[in-house]
This record gives sequence, C-alpha cells and structure tokens, in this order.
Amino acid sequence: TLYASGSSLFFKNSSGINYDLSIVGSSSFTIYTSSGTYTYNTGSSIQYIKVVCVGAGGGGASGRLGAVSSARFGGGGGAGGMLAATTTLTSGTYIVTVGGPGTGGAAGTNAIGTVGGNSIFGTITATGGGYGGGGNDAANSSAGGNGGSGGGGNGANGSSGSAAGGSGTANTGGGGGGGYDGLTGGDG
Repeated sequence: TLYASGSSLFFKNSSGINYDLSIVGSSSFTIYTSSGTYTYNTGSSIQYIKVVCVGAGGGGASGRLGAVSSARFGGGGGAGGMLAATTTLTSGTYIVTVGGPGTGGAAGTNAIGTVGGNSIFGTITATGGGYGGGGNDAANSSAGGNGGSGGGGNGANGSSGSAAGGSGTANTGGGGGGGYDGLTGGDG
C-alpha cells in the first residue's frame, strides 16, 4: 500500500513494514491510480525522480466442489511486482500506465485466473502478478502463472492433481506457493 504522510511517501508491505520512499530534502510526489502522463520541462529544478511502480495482482483460480476425496482447490493470484528506481529526466512527456487487476476464474469451472496488468513509467516496468492455477483433475493439473509474484499452484485432496506455483520476476516479487502436499513453490 502506498500512502503519504506530510511531505513523505511510504510503502507498507503485507507484513506491516513501512518503507520511506521520499527523497531527502525538498520533495514532492504524485500517486497515479489510473493511467496518464507526466510532463517534464527543461529548466525545471527537478534533476531526477524516484519512481515506484507496482504491478496489478493476478486473478485467483476457481476450484471444484465434489466429494471430499475429489475436491480441487484453485490457487491464489500472485501480487504485482514492485520496482523502485531513480532516473534522470529529459524534456518530454512520459506515459504512465497503471496495470489493471487480473480476474478470477468463474466459480465451479476449475478455470485459471488471468495475469495482472503491468504498471509502467516511461521505460520502467513492474510486472503484474501471475494467475492462480485452476483446480483441475489429476490429468489436467494447473500450475500457477509466472508474474511479478508467481500465482499459487492448484491444490487437490492428495498430491495427485496438485501443481507447482509460478515464478516471480527477479528483484521485484516472489514465487507462488506450491499446491497441496509439498509441491514446489515458484522461484522469486
């Protein structure tokens, strides 16, 4: 979660740890919640900017309700990757893209979710989260999708039909969790 306090910008991760993203000294910031542009004019007192891009989360998968011995569980969608970079600006307009969220699989269909959209500032891209693996049967088990953070693999009642988690993008996110019974999680 990004939030502002006074003249500082903070990122709070899922563990509740706050990271100060502000530039030391006089600073200002803009938070984009929808796509747009940023215009920089030569002669401005700004020499460089700190960009924090967060990709959108991937959609979780659906499962299948059946007898206890045949239930299948969809994996959760992965979080969007986060990338912080300091960049020098040249005069011009920079396109800002705020990635859209992934959609979940339709109920009871064993369908995978969809990947989250990438968030982009100029040439800086944070990859959207991977989709969750669908709760298919043993012959059609579905691994989580790769993304900023990988999506979780599907689970089954027993290791037959479970699948691994997707891989995360290096230096921006982690791997998705493996399906039931100790299957491999995705690489971060």
